[in-house]
Order: sequence, then C-alpha cells, then structure tokens
Amino acid sequence: MEIVRNKKVVVTMLLMTVISMVMMDQVLTVEMPPDLCGFYFKYFILNCGPALLHPEKPSADCCKVLEDGDADCLCKFASSPILPDLGIVKEYYLATLANCGLPDCTPPPI
Repeated sequence: MEIVRNKKVVVTMLLMTVISMVMMDQVLTVEMPPDLCGFYFKYFILNCGPALLHPEKPSADCCKVLEDGDADCLCKFASSPILPDLGIVKEYYLATLANCGLPDCTPPPI
C-alpha cells in the first residue's frame, strides 16, 4: 500500500514538473512589445555594450538593433539620468549612434 502511494506522489510530481516546464516555455516565448525607443533594451545592451563602455566601433549587430529604433527617442535617451547608472558613457553612446549611421543629434538638456 505504501509503495502504491509513493508511486502516485512521484507520478504527480513529475506531471506537475512537466506542466510547469510547458507553461514556462510558453511564457518565455510570448512576444513582448519593444521597451525602449522601438526596440528591446536587453538586445541593445547585449549587442552595443562594448561600444557604450569603451571607445570602440559598434558591431554590425549593434547597428542592426539601433536601425529598428526611433532616432528622435534615441537622441533624447542620451540625456537620460540613468545612463551613468547603467555604466553607459554619454560620449560613447552618441559616438555609437553616429557610427551606426543615425542622424547626428544634440540631446536636449536634462
């Protein structure tokens, strides 16, 4: 009797695990709307990170991410007070925009 009950518990736990994994996969694959200037901020950081932290030319992937963004919004973001909190150097950010062929911008004052 004890063995049958233990098997039921194990089967129930396995079933719950499988259901949870399926649900998590569906949650993780849901397409979310862009969250910054028309693109996904995480892709911006992942692809443009090196150029935002050091004076180097941005990668082609970085420029592709920026192409999908709103140029005016990207320019305004240069004045965001959160840039330093993210470790982004404003001059490198503006150079990244320029090196990716975005129109030259003079960000508005904070």
